[in-house]
Amino acid sequence: RSTLSPSSAASDGYKRQDILMIVRHNDRYPEYNSTVVYIDKIPVATNQTTSLLMKDYTKQSCVPIKVLKYFCYHLDGKDTYKLPSMSPESCFIPLEGRTGKEPDFTNLALVDNFYKYDKYHSVVKYCNGFKKILPIQKRHLIELADKYLRLYACLLYTSDAADDGESV
Repeated sequence: RSTLSPSSAASDGYKRQDILMIVRHNDRYPEYNSTVVYIDKIPVATNQTTSLLMKDYTKQSCVPIKVLKYFCYHLDGKDTYKLPSMSPESCFIPLEGRTGKEPDFTNLALVDNFYKYDKYHSVVKYCNGFKKILPIQKRHLIELADKYLRLYACLLYTSDAADDGESV
């Protein structure tokens, strides 16, 4: 198992947009809280929570949290307490887990496909062929993906228009 200190996990791995997912650990490994899974590198276990890792990542290279809250509210008509983390290169969405406390995050920008595993689980297939079974029904996963991809498209359009000096 590869490990990093909390500060090096945030500074080393998150500058590159090659992260497939950030997953929380179960109680089997109490010394680690989460693992960062990359496209083509060894996964990195860390003692930071998934939410803290995403917060650090968002501060470095993503759409500000205030902007995400604003768009999420107007998309759903209600406050969202587990926010995505988005940049032009990535679209990390929170996936509720069994505990409902710390979500896993998956990078929709690197997902090739979703398919049903069984009644209560789905499989995410990433661009590098890696597959992950998730404890969420396929229809719920597709609803989540659709919601966050609409938000992602809005943010990218707004960002491009602002870069071009257009009003939005």
